[in-house]
Amino acid sequence: MFAVIVLALAVWGISAAQRSATETTFRQSESAQLMLAGMLDQQTGARGFALTGQERFLAPYYEGRRFYTAALAEGRQAIHGDAQLRRSIEVLNRTATHWQRLALTQIAKIRRDGPRSITYDQINVRKRALDQFRRQNTSLRATLAVKRRAQLSRAGTVAVAVVLALSLLFGIVGHVLVQRVARGRQAQEQWAARERAEQAEFAEGMLVARNEREADTLLKRHLERVIPDTEVTVIATESERDGLRPMTQSPEGSVRQLRIVDAPREDCMALRLGRPHQDGPAAERLLRCELCGAQGTETYCVPAAVGSEVVGSVIVQRARPLDVTERARVRESVAHSAPVLTNLRTMFSAELRATTDQLTGLPNKRAVQDELNRMAAQAGRSKTSLAAIVMDIDHFKRVNDDHGHQVGDQVLAAVGAVIAATVRASDFTGRYGGEEFILLLPATGLDGALVLAEKVRREIERMDASPTEGVTASFGVAVLPDHASQGESLLREADRALYVAKNNGRNRVQAATERDALGVPSSGAEP
Repeated sequence: MFAVIVLALAVWGISAAQRSATETTFRQSESAQLMLAGMLDQQTGARGFALTGQERFLAPYYEGRRFYTAALAEGRQAIHGDAQLRRSIEVLNRTATHWQRLALTQIAKIRRDGPRSITYDQINVRKRALDQFRRQNTSLRATLAVKRRAQLSRAGTVAVAVVLALSLLFGIVGHVLVQRVARGRQAQEQWAARERAEQAEFAEGMLVARNEREADTLLKRHLERVIPDTEVTVIATESERDGLRPMTQSPEGSVRQLRIVDAPREDCMALRLGRPHQDGPAAERLLRCELCGAQGTETYCVPAAVGSEVVGSVIVQRARPLDVTERARVRESVAHSAPVLTNLRTMFSAELRATTDQLTGLPNKRAVQDELNRMAAQAGRSKTSLAAIVMDIDHFKRVNDDHGHQVGDQVLAAVGAVIAATVRASDFTGRYGGEEFILLLPATGLDGALVLAEKVRREIERMDASPTEGVTASFGVAVLPDHASQGESLLREADRALYVAKNNGRNRVQAATERDALGVPSSGAEP
């Protein structure tokens, strides 16, 4: 009995020594990790506000700032009298303070002058400050890891010496127990460190995601990596009336054969309830999910929401139910990704509206200019041709004068629909302004462009344009590099050809002349 008590006291002494040796450095390392998470959240908010100028995107910035301040206070408390660590954490905080000053300056400038007032160089200065913070944070956590291992080693040595001093027999037993406890604690710390590293990597990936689909794929891959043997589906919905859209793909023949495409929103029980929903064959539930309940696997579905706005849900499937820790990982990851997904979706909608002609639904002049520059550069790199067709509705002013602008708008919309239905999938069509439309045909020579322009002309001539008397259009065609050497001059040559077509009676297709390609001004007045 006495031996058992002695052994128990020895084991208790070992555990106490290990806890005392590692608790401080563990808190220090955790504080450094939380400081990094806080800075990443601030960057997410500042980036979203810089792109959109909308105040609601600053929510992650303010939350991250509070999170960082709390982590900094915890870190300062944890270092106690360690002068080296205190210097390291203060250097880290100076870098963070520098970044925050830059962010505050840029936020104030955006509020005053708008998002376009911030230059790429100004954004890059802030990015370099954040990169420096990451390097300093990584160095600090590496130092703490070395220190923790050294403390563990010393604590284990002292504990073993105590056990050996009591008796050789119990010393051997105690040594075995110490090693077992140490390995268990080390494994636990390694698991916790790996979990934090995976979450930090995920947060950083979401921060730099270029669009919503890339962010959805990143969320799927992250969850399938941290929770083994699972299949994850990310679902999006725009509003209460819209159907569901799967944003990630499932392997062919996998267990996830969910009826998601255009399914009603209320089919997802997590969206209906506004909270996580678990379902499966073994679950005796009063309410079954239409998407998950009949799949023959265990499912856990979490709605992705920012405040009261729900942007979709995430379904995790596996042959066996998720445990408490795994469900918490899913909720944490979804909660972290929801603001990013909302920002990306809002920015995409804003960009789409800014580059779309509201009347015809075609790209507007700004989008035409961007696409012309891109396609011209691509043609130059690949040594292929690029055809441009400039089209103008004949006597359009007469339509507005005789029938009113409402009828004129109907004619523009009808012509836009005819063009979009006639061109090839690889071609680009946009409304350049007024009654003028632009068609860009990659890898197309003059003959092919003339054939397509004539086809569009006939389709417009045949379309039902009542109450007007009939609509016709004139076309000018030019090809890169035959008639011009760059995108802007290509459009100018096609416009000159259009002027010739209108001078020759309208409702016809006219090609640019070869002397324009040599830089000689064409005859006739400018259009």
